[in-house]
Amino acid sequence: MNTPWHASVFQRLRDGICFVLWLSLALNCGTAAVYSVMFTYRWFQHAWEWACDNWFNSPW
Repeated sequence: MNTPWHASVFQRLRDGICFVLWLSLALNCGTAAVYSVMFTYRWFQHAWEWACDNWFNSPW
């Protein structure tokens, strides 16, 4: 059973599209993870500074 040439071309195209989609998804997930870590770090830093300024330095 001989497969026609356009079937293999479509299969390669589909594999390439799947690969590109997975690659972009992985890159987007990596970028989102980096941004969320940076955002969380900044938020903790601001919260810690605010807590130090307002709780520990306030005269009770």
